[in-house]
Amino acid sequence: MNGTLSVDMSDGSSYGPFTLPVGPQGSPGEVSTQQLNDAIAGTSANTNTVQTLDTYADLPTTIAKLNELINALRR
Repeated sequence: MNGTLSVDMSDGSSYGPFTLPVGPQGSPGEVSTQQLNDAIAGTSANTNTVQTLDTYADLPTTIAKLNELINALRR
């Protein structure tokens, strides 16, 4: 199935009609609060395995911990 598009300009000129391919309809964009809660449940726990820096750490250790945190957030 295809659609068409025509453009009428304010100066009186017009363009088209253009044929536009129409694909299958996607899923609805609206979600319920429960669906949203279910989708994000537990995502904060991704970082639970990253230990905190409770004392002074040198730069290489700090960088390593930041990389560990970034990788945990990507899960």
